[in-house]
Amino acid sequence: MTRSLRRRNRSLPIISTTILAVSALALAACSSGSSSEPSSSSSAPSVASSSAEAAPSSEPPTEVAATGGKLAMSLGVQNNPFYQTIQCWATSAAKQRGYEIEFQAPADFDATKNNQIAEALAATKPDGILIDAVFPDEQKTTIESIIASGVPVFTYMQEIDIPGQSGNIGPNAPDLGRLGADEMAKAIGESGKVFIIDFQKGVASTDARYDGFVEQIKKYPNVEVVGVEYTAADTTKAAQVIAAQLQRNPDLKGIFGTNLYGVKGAITALKEAGKLKDMKLIAPDALPEEIDWLKNDEVYALIAQKPGAVAASAVFNFIDVLNGSKKANSTPVLMPDSFIIMTKDNLTDPSVSPYIYTGADCAGVTEEAVAALDIK
Repeated sequence: MTRSLRRRNRSLPIISTTILAVSALALAACSSGSSSEPSSSSSAPSVASSSAEAAPSSEPPTEVAATGGKLAMSLGVQNNPFYQTIQCWATSAAKQRGYEIEFQAPADFDATKNNQIAEALAATKPDGILIDAVFPDEQKTTIESIIASGVPVFTYMQEIDIPGQSGNIGPNAPDLGRLGADEMAKAIGESGKVFIIDFQKGVASTDARYDGFVEQIKKYPNVEVVGVEYTAADTTKAAQVIAAQLQRNPDLKGIFGTNLYGVKGAITALKEAGKLKDMKLIAPDALPEEIDWLKNDEVYALIAQKPGAVAASAVFNFIDVLNGSKKANSTPVLMPDSFIIMTKDNLTDPSVSPYIYTGADCAGVTEEAVAALDIK
């Protein structure tokens, strides 16, 4: 998920790295480069459960007691600025409470590997583990087993309700697709053909983006969705799919991508066809590469998430549960106002620019920035 992202420069490898939250934040930089390709990495620190009323809220408490402890956090994939941003903000939030936090992530998006990472982290017996269940159905049994072993679990990013978990916080994922549909309709004058390039069925986040887009675009009767195809992280396949669509629908006006890789392939195909400037291409997230696309008029708009806000909220709430100041609550909490539309015209606006993803250098992720998060 990140409201006030002011930055510092320093980088540190994210893969299987234990970060002492008590050490300088510069050493807690989220790492493994700023590549947006999936790579391996990240696990979430676990924490002990406790009691108190109030479900996990998305707002960090005003008073932070540094009680100390060890957490683990599993990330979705290595070498991805989105997850590096999560690592940076989680590290800073944990540091404020005197916690150290170890991160691990798989080299690619794979349910089996994500489960292996979570199990390996749980085996270190942290006070608690934060898990991004990228594949909720495939990871639920593993998470239940970790909880049964006595290691507290707090899930984040994906909406998943697991009995016994300490909490769950994430964005209202379909809203990304809904915002994309509204922006697309506006861009094409509420009339014309659009196509969706998707990741793969079964990935909760991209499934939700697709569902949100399709649901919202129905509000514009003169906009026709001519199809959807799944190309995973294969940018070459995505380019071939879009090239074929351009042949089939030469009057295509817009393309909505649920993921970076599909959009990258679409850009390649549109350039080769000489149609890039005429197409309204909308992408998710605000990765460094995507910001360059926006500046270079290769995409029309980005629908950015706020991973820093989700990460900090998850850490704060988890520690509160472990320390007994909040009661564990397995019911998912969806953060409102989880996304923001970025265009070339508003990119430098102070209300927008803080949501550009940090990447490995953790630039601007200070204790002050975390404390200033305006999470509703």
